[in-house]
Amino acid sequence: MFASLIDSNVVCAVYAKVTIPVAASLLGAVVGGVITALVARKSAERVFQNELKKRDIEKRENLEGLYKAIKSELNTLWSRYNEGAAKDLHNLEEGQPLLRYYPLTQNYFTVYRSNAHLIGEIPDDNLRELVIRTYSIAKGLVDSYRYNNHIVGKYEHWQWLAAETKKPLHQARVKSSWRACVEYVEVLKKSHSEAKKALKELNTAIDSKLPE
Repeated sequence: MFASLIDSNVVCAVYAKVTIPVAASLLGAVVGGVITALVARKSAERVFQNELKKRDIEKRENLEGLYKAIKSELNTLWSRYNEGAAKDLHNLEEGQPLLRYYPLTQNYFTVYRSNAHLIGEIPDDNLRELVIRTYSIAKGLVDSYRYNNHIVGKYEHWQWLAAETKKPLHQARVKSSWRACVEYVEVLKKSHSEAKKALKELNTAIDSKLPE
């Protein structure tokens, strides 16, 4: 019996000697795995957050570039317009038509047309609406001068016919087309004022979004 107790103790000692290190090793592996997983997760989260920050920076830079391009395009066009058609409009005497033909065949708003997808992503609702409204008013101003070209052309046509035929009908058409040209000057002036006001508001709004 004493011998069997000794044998049992030996077995237990051997079992403990073998089992404890194995359990400790397994526990260490589990803990190590958990720690590794946590570290990997934290690392992945940092990478994800850094990627988000990078995208935010890129988006902000793209928008700032868009704001600058919009401002540059509109102000350059406005400057050219003021040196030409607007000067002619301001120099008109009261009751006189703008009997000038302006070649308006190209699309002047390249930045707006080619960046429509970015304009839709402008986060500031007020600024986005100002951009769209200003370009719409500017296009309306161009269309106003195109229509003035049209009625001036009609006036010149009837004037030529009246001179050639001496017919009263053609002479009457000259007078009516002249009145149409005179009356349309007010439309041009109104379009000019609206565009000037819209551009000023847009410039102020864009400047508030750009770094100093």
